Amino acid sequence: PQRIEACLYEASKLLLFDGLNLSAPKTEIMSRVEFREYRCLPLLKAISDKNDSEFLRQVDLLRRRELRGERVKVDTALRATISHLRKHPRLRTRNSLRYIEDGIKKHPEVFSTLNERLLLASIVIFNDAPGKMNEVKNMVNRKSMAAPKAYFLKLIRDHHSALSRRGIGKADLHEMISDIKRSSRESDILTQYCIPSAEGALR
Repeated sequence: PQRIEACLYEASKLLLFDGLNLSAPKTEIMSRVEFREYRCLPLLKAISDKNDSEFLRQVDLLRRRELRGERVKVDTALRATISHLRKHPRLRTRNSLRYIEDGIKKHPEVFSTLNERLLLASIVIFNDAPGKMNEVKNMVNRKSMAAPKAYFLKLIRDHHSALSRRGIGKADLHEMISDIKRSSRESDILTQYCIPSAEGALR
């Protein structure tokens, strides 16, 4: 640890010449084992190896680690798990879907950064796609930032056909756009570009 701290100090001095700075509060020294677990490398390896049983085991381990309050790079875990479950319906077990549901509720700050493809995946992996779509709409609508709403509107614009196949009709989507419009009057980007674009795609 002392050698690493010395390296960080020297790196900081070099970076200052370029106007950059290492953030001490965001810097943490970990063992290789701790880093491996924190970055969810066993989960990513199971996905890469196409090892279904190990993937499900790692998802269950992640759930337990979070329940124990252990640190996990949640955005990595959620994104990887959502994408993998979208591609492989056979892996949508009660535990794996519960991991996504719990993750969305506990970490809305991560969920609100998902792009439209991951938003779509997070909806269609569940049997009750209309209910999940409404939950996602409510979640992004509570955000003051424009980005989560913009991604949600892009989801409607680009994937309304896929949503329709899962039981989310145009009338439902129009109503969701209206809800976002009511909470977005102060955003020029949303009112002038994103909302008209989503509405136009449904015509």
